[in-house]
Amino acid sequence: MGNLATAKSRTTRALLFSLVFTYFHHFFIGNGGDPYTSSYLFRNGTTKFFVPLKIYGKVYIEETGGENMNGIFANKFERVCGHKGYSYNYFQLNERARAGSVSKNDDEVSLGFNSAGAQSKAGYIIMDEIGYENCDYISQDGGWKFWTQHFKDEKLRGTPLELHIPCRDPIDHLMSSCNFLSKSIPCDAPTDELLYKSIEQCTLFQDQFHFNLTKQFEVKCYDFKLQFSNYTRYMSNNLQHKRFESLPYFSRDSNKVRNKKNECIWKSPGIEEKVREYLITKYDYYMFCDLCIGGENDILHMQQYELGQ
Repeated sequence: MGNLATAKSRTTRALLFSLVFTYFHHFFIGNGGDPYTSSYLFRNGTTKFFVPLKIYGKVYIEETGGENMNGIFANKFERVCGHKGYSYNYFQLNERARAGSVSKNDDEVSLGFNSAGAQSKAGYIIMDEIGYENCDYISQDGGWKFWTQHFKDEKLRGTPLELHIPCRDPIDHLMSSCNFLSKSIPCDAPTDELLYKSIEQCTLFQDQFHFNLTKQFEVKCYDFKLQFSNYTRYMSNNLQHKRFESLPYFSRDSNKVRNKKNECIWKSPGIEEKVREYLITKYDYYMFCDLCIGGENDILHMQQYELGQ
């Protein structure tokens, strides 16, 4: 009789444990994302509410679509804090842009954020005054020292920071920068010195990335060409979706239309290889991307590997 009672007691405890585990997994975990990125998760109908265990930082690199990436994320997800847009007001900003009441790059309402009075673009001082405690995703184009100065212990009040770098093909990136600056690379330059000088005239804000970031933070990369597709889907599992999203997103483009047929470098394999080698050797950003893409710190490559694709 005693053995039977003991067995029933064990069965009851096991059943209770199973029920509690199932409840916990369904309501608090079950996000289908990175196991490191959801400390708790509540479901309300089809909406998921959770707070990531880490903060994501997007290192802004000129001519990699950063302005639109910031805007799309601020429009789609909660707690996105960026120099090019915040979550809290982006729905109305996008609605006004779609209606034609504001330009692609500015907002009509000035809150004193910067000299242009653009509510969509928060100035660095204002961002610092607001703080980053309520941010799950930070997009900043103030240079690599922003991250080391604001997150000196690799964390924000105990929460670790993971940095994401968009990697673009060096030659394509250089040509896009030249187009923005209305300059060109002379494939018939009589000396390497003149060739390299023309490259220097096209490079934009190379202080936005430095290898020192990899010494202080967990730094990941992803293919620039996949940021509006695979990367956005990946982050959809790690950031809270907004209740309302203004669609379609109104694109904000800063560069001019580019005609690759007018770029001689694509027709000069020797010059292309020489310029590529120069960029990767001289600039931390290109060297980092050359080492990272396709490796264990490539977010999208590792995701495909884990899925067996």
